[in-house]
Parts: sequence; structure tokens; C-alpha cells
Amino acid sequence: MNKIPLFLFLIINLFLISVPVFISAQANERVFSRRLSWQEDENVYRYAIEIDKMENGTFRRHLSEFTAASYINVSLPEGEYRYRIIPHDILDRPTRGTQWIRFDVYPTETEQKNESSELYARYHTIGICAGSSFVDPVIAATIHGSFSPFKYFFIQAGADIGFISTFEEVDSYYSLYPFLNIGCFLPLNANAGFYTGVGIGFQYSSYTVLNETVDISIFVFNAAVGMVLWNMVNVQYTIKTNFSGVNHLASIGYVYRFKERL
Repeated sequence: MNKIPLFLFLIINLFLISVPVFISAQANERVFSRRLSWQEDENVYRYAIEIDKMENGTFRRHLSEFTAASYINVSLPEGEYRYRIIPHDILDRPTRGTQWIRFDVYPTETEQKNESSELYARYHTIGICAGSSFVDPVIAATIHGSFSPFKYFFIQAGADIGFISTFEEVDSYYSLYPFLNIGCFLPLNANAGFYTGVGIGFQYSSYTVLNETVDISIFVFNAAVGMVLWNMVNVQYTIKTNFSGVNHLASIGYVYRFKERL
């Protein structure tokens, strides 16, 4: 097995873990565009707009902006809000503002329909693929499935079943590697996308040499990147290590990606 620096693998894992967590957190907050307007006053130099959002039963400042127009376009997350307008005179001095006006931001019927037509970013799948690590196991078949509790984020479980050893004196060989990964999925369109993930597994290998069986069992960390095409072709590269050596696996196979329910 080839050697890999410990710090390099840790950096790769940290990066791959951070990406799906960050994306899933950002993806859960929906933002909507709204226009607030008021009657124009020719004696006003500009308007100050203060917007508060209801948080835990109390209004807290969410946005403050200036505009010379009699309206403002804002992008706000779902929730309850209030706003007021503070006119500034021709010397840019604030005058008496309006009373607070309450309003809600929730998706309209049109926005709900538009959301339904957006790229589906969840990754529910089952699949099977085969490939080669070019060292033990020379040939490996993988059965896997994934569940996506949040947009862009998935949990994957599966197992690699390996065949054929590179050692000439080995009479028979097989390996089993069950694994559990977390990762993120980035859609390109409705039928394709990239994914990446990291996880841990337990590598069990059995060698038979001169009628004697040698078993090897170790915990292994892995990192993977891949691409799904037409919601059925899965291409993946995986790196596995126990920090004393590294194993690579390139594979291609079939994946069934479940359609979303909106």
C-alpha cells in the first residue's frame, strides 16, 4: 500500500465534512423578495427604512437602509416583521417617522409553484457498482444506499465486496468493507450532479496461502467524490486509509435516484 501523510488526510476529511454541513445549514433558510412602498414627499431628501423581525416573541432590528425613492426592494427570510419610514429633510436631518407597520413574509402561491420547479437537491438512492483498486482487492463490487434528511446533505451506508489478490502465492482471497458516510450533493440539473463524502468502515480480509487462512481486520477511514448522470450512472473515486497506508478504488455502476415528493 502507498503511504499518505496523516495531516493531509485529516485536511481532506475536514474540508469534505465542512462543505455539506455549511451548505445544509444555508439551504434550510428560504428568502423571498418583497417591495415596500409609501407616498412620495417632494420636500424629503431621502428616506430611512427600519425593518424589525419577530424573534422569540420580541421584535429585533433586522435591516436598516436609505433610499431616495418612494419604495424599497428587500429580500427577507420567512417570518413576521414590522417597518417604519423616517424621512430626512433637504438638509438630511431626520424628521418624525411613521408608525410601525406590521407585515408577514411567507411564500405566495406563485412562489410555491416556482419552488416546486427548482432543482431537487436531495439524494435518496440505492445502487450497485464495480471497480478496481489495482491492489487488494483487484476487483470490488459495492452495494450502497443513501438518505437525504436535508437539502444538499445525505447519509450513505453500504459495503464493498472484494475479490482477487495481487499476491501470486495466495490461493483464495475475499474482503468485506461495510461503511457509513456523510456527504453533500450538488445538482447540475434535474438528472445529474456531483457528490462528495467522508466516513468510516471496518475492513475484513481473508487470505488462504498453502491451505492456511490469514484474517486481517482493521478500522478504515474513507473519502469519496463522484458524479451521477441521467439519475442512473454512478462514477466514483474512493480513497481509504488506516493512516499507515492508503488504498484507491475507481468504480462505475448503476444508481436509482428516488424522485422527490413536493
